[in-house]
Amino acid sequence: MRKLSFILLSAFMLVLVSCVDNSTPSSVAKNYLTAIQKGEYEKAVDMIHFKKEMSAQDKEDIVKLMREKMEASYGEQGNIENIEITGEEVKEDGEHAKVSYTYTDKKKGKEKKDKLDLVKIDGKWMIDSGK
Repeated sequence: MRKLSFILLSAFMLVLVSCVDNSTPSSVAKNYLTAIQKGEYEKAVDMIHFKKEMSAQDKEDIVKLMREKMEASYGEQGNIENIEITGEEVKEDGEHAKVSYTYTDKKKGKEKKDKLDLVKIDGKWMIDSGK
């Protein structure tokens, strides 16, 4: 019975892990934008690569700054919707990418376009902070 429980739990965890795809620049960009859309700023910050090592306090400060900026720009959570990845360009070095996307700003009633720069760190795509 214990073996069966362990096997079922392992299978369930595998399904959960496989639902979050971070294997491509587009999937990372979508997960990052969705985290911001949902107000999950800690999760979003974890997807950003910073050139310098960050302390726990640095991370808290960035989360706070991101929350304040998003609330000032878009108001309450949920004013960003219809996020759609529209393009992905991986540079020749295979370590840098640019992902284009659109979203609807409900507060202003407009569709907007933007791009994210990504960098591959230790085989994992991350949002490039440039800092």
